[in-house]
Amino acid sequence: MLMQGGRVENWDPMLSPDGSRIAYFEDDPAAARLIDAARLMTISSNGGQPRELPAWKRMGNDFSGRAAWTSDSRYLLCLRSKRSAATNAEEFEWFAFPVDGGNPVATGAGDALRAAGLDVAAPVLMTGDRVLFVGRGSGRDNAWEIRLSPGSWHVQGAPRQLTFGTLMEVPASISATGSVALEVSNSIRDFYLIPLSGATGQPTGAARRLTKDGRQKSLLLRQTGDPGSAYFWVYTRKASLSAYAVDLANWKQALVLAEVPSSERFLNISLDGRQVAYSIPEGDSYSIRVGDAGAGAAEARVLCKACGTVEGFSPDGRFLFYNPEAKVKDDPKTKLTVRLLEVASGKDRPWLEHPTDSASVDSFGQGSEWLWLTLSPPGSPGSRRGYLVPWGEEAVQQPERIQIPLPGGTPSRPPWRASPAGNFLYIFEGSKLMTIRFDPKTASFSEPCEVKFVPGSTVPLKPDDDWIVRGPGLVFSSQEGASSSVWLMKLPD
Repeated sequence: MLMQGGRVENWDPMLSPDGSRIAYFEDDPAAARLIDAARLMTISSNGGQPRELPAWKRMGNDFSGRAAWTSDSRYLLCLRSKRSAATNAEEFEWFAFPVDGGNPVATGAGDALRAAGLDVAAPVLMTGDRVLFVGRGSGRDNAWEIRLSPGSWHVQGAPRQLTFGTLMEVPASISATGSVALEVSNSIRDFYLIPLSGATGQPTGAARRLTKDGRQKSLLLRQTGDPGSAYFWVYTRKASLSAYAVDLANWKQALVLAEVPSSERFLNISLDGRQVAYSIPEGDSYSIRVGDAGAGAAEARVLCKACGTVEGFSPDGRFLFYNPEAKVKDDPKTKLTVRLLEVASGKDRPWLEHPTDSASVDSFGQGSEWLWLTLSPPGSPGSRRGYLVPWGEEAVQQPERIQIPLPGGTPSRPPWRASPAGNFLYIFEGSKLMTIRFDPKTASFSEPCEVKFVPGSTVPLKPDDDWIVRGPGLVFSSQEGASSSVWLMKLPD
């Protein structure tokens, strides 16, 4: 066997072209099992002790995608990030890591792909001087190639598109004669609504389809914006995306933020749905922009420069909650505080700082009169604790907090969801969805109660689906119509 398990997970084994070694990824047990905290390991195909690439750990935990052997079996090409000399911002790059030691070599592929208008893409296969990868253009994933000079592994020329189909086309393997096996797949991801009772929190009907189109889109899981709408990202063209809202009463869609680079993050919408705020990388920090919903990124004004990341709008829309300590090069051991930033003037003030724990904030309950605070020791995302406090401009004091009787989770995917139009919390326990009711008069919680779905839904909600609770009900994303086939393609000259 290649790997002996224990609780450490290993994945994506890759045999070198000469057959002498196997490369694979391994969880880093010292990094809280974050998905980007992987170690790149190699082992002889004849057995023996695995070893981590010597330079891998020095690059930090910013790995994304997979890796590809170079054609001489001496290097592994990997997608990592680097700091731009021109803008001082973090940008993606391909590095060639020597498996026998030494410093990684920047290939220049990042600049070449950005110049071609392509989004972040990882190397997949290499033959000779040609590297195959999946590039996204016009909202579709096709096979592309770019050439690297053998030995120096520096980019030669511009990337070239190899396939032009409307489905997802991923190079899976390549023969010595240049025949590529392509995995061609099609999947439709749409959103569904399960209506919920505002009095009981239980479903009142079967799941109904909200969208039906072939666009690549993802549900915005932040508790933000008009409670009567669900928000989502759509990949609209090369290296950009737009945010939309779907009205849960009439299913009509409206543009929220147009054509922003995929690097811009932390989108938040005011409770009335009229304003947007988001963070953009600037140096090692982020700047915060504010604009009108439906406008483009160019029309938004800079509220503050190099000041941190947006957490959300206050219930009255006058302030933004933000984390001033957040950096582009994320360090999970950084202790975060929450400050208030006045939307009209840009003035800020302290609002929530714990002596030892990192803090974050979200809205909760009907009218967002309460706020959901989360505290966790820096570097220990699994030890999160939730509290409720009534909204007020004054700094939060410890005695006012009401603890939420729910388990922790991770920053990227907390296990619970809160209703913005009712006083209910939802959480999966195994395959069962449970709900807990908050009584604002007594500031107390009910015992968990199983959610009883109404029979007749053709698409059921599953624990690993993307889902969120909005005003009228529970919105979730489901992948349908998935199909896959394998095609052979001869590499063009």
